[in-house]
Amino acid sequence: MRRQRPAGEPGGFTLVEVMLALAILSISLMMLISSTSGQIMVTQYGQHLSAASDLARGKMYDLEEQLLTDGFQDTDQSLEGDFEEEGWPDISWTATVETVELPNLGATQALAGEEAEGAGSGSASAAASNPILGMMGMMGGGDSGDGNVATAGLIQSQFELVTKVLEAAIRRVTLTLTWKSANRDQDMSVIAYFTDPAAMAKVISTGGAEEETPAGGDPADSDSPPSRSPTPSPSPSPSPRGGGK
Repeated sequence: MRRQRPAGEPGGFTLVEVMLALAILSISLMMLISSTSGQIMVTQYGQHLSAASDLARGKMYDLEEQLLTDGFQDTDQSLEGDFEEEGWPDISWTATVETVELPNLGATQALAGEEAEGAGSGSASAAASNPILGMMGMMGGGDSGDGNVATAGLIQSQFELVTKVLEAAIRRVTLTLTWKSANRDQDMSVIAYFTDPAAMAKVISTGGAEEETPAGGDPADSDSPPSRSPTPSPSPSPSPRGGGK
């Protein structure tokens, strides 16, 4: 029971009341500090993520311009750097340029067969709605007319050429940005496919055949005409009269 305070005695708090108030105050401060630090971390992460998105977009444009200027390589490439010039030295990037490998004719026919089996009784309607499935079905064999056989042979003859054209003209670029946010490693990856019309035209012009290098020479020398030894000019006939000057 609480003691009744006399009328003239000054008021105050007991030790238990002070300790209880300090405990409530400390818990409130801890919650406030935790919430504030969480908000700071979220703000910092959002700032880095927004900057990384803009930097990745610009770097993709730079990589596309570089690839079109230097030309596509036959092997995979790896590039790396940072964005110090853009004002973000803590954000680094790595990029890999890979060739695109397309499935061969056998794999395509097998995939078409699986889709036809999955369609079941509705394979005819599936082939009608999917022209690629219908063409692969004609190439897969079975009783068919002369027109279908001719069409299948034409598709089969052009399949390798189309595959070489696409593999030479398409590159897969994977750009990865890494940075630290609140002492945690963060990363973001972006994938883009670039095409080179010059490489496509080159493969089409050669018909998919690889350039042969002559033995002991340069490929550029194969287009030059063969060298010929100079024809000796006829010597002047001697003058019938002597004593010429």
